[in-house]
Amino acid sequence: MADVLLILSIVTIWIAVFESVIIMAGAVRFIFKQNKKELMLPGNMDDYPAVTVMVPAHNEELVITATAEHILKMNYPEEKVQLIVIADNCSDNTAGRLKALKEKTSYKDRDFVILERKGTGGKSGALKRCAEAGDGRMDLRIRCGRRTGAQRTSIPDAKGDGEPRSIRRRLRPEQGP
Repeated sequence: MADVLLILSIVTIWIAVFESVIIMAGAVRFIFKQNKKELMLPGNMDDYPAVTVMVPAHNEELVITATAEHILKMNYPEEKVQLIVIADNCSDNTAGRLKALKEKTSYKDRDFVILERKGTGGKSGALKRCAEAGDGRMDLRIRCGRRTGAQRTSIPDAKGDGEPRSIRRRLRPEQGP
């Protein structure tokens, strides 16, 4: 009886290993296939609404540059995206990293605002400060963090899906394409 259980266990383990190899091979194939696609600009981008993307960041020195770059590189009209990043009570170099990013020639002419905030209020206070600094466009909020995923009222962060059409997918049909 023990021999049968041992053989059954070994067979089951090898089946699980084989399934894992197949899943990983499919994932690698998917990634390579996605990287070959070029960004395509939709034909009529004049109808897209202007948006303000607000990013509250608290001690996000490690990921804030990637987050901001992903937002600025999205497949959305540059003149219709305003990025406001607020370094909220940061004790690290979050604001410094953002200022260095803004100095790059590819982002100098973009509507990219960096705010620094000290005090209380947490994320809601930071978002309120961002909204005050915005220019009245439709607001989108994202979470900047080391975890993947997105909040209910957000577009994915830098480690999220990275899809350049994220803003357009979050718009309701009456707001734009």
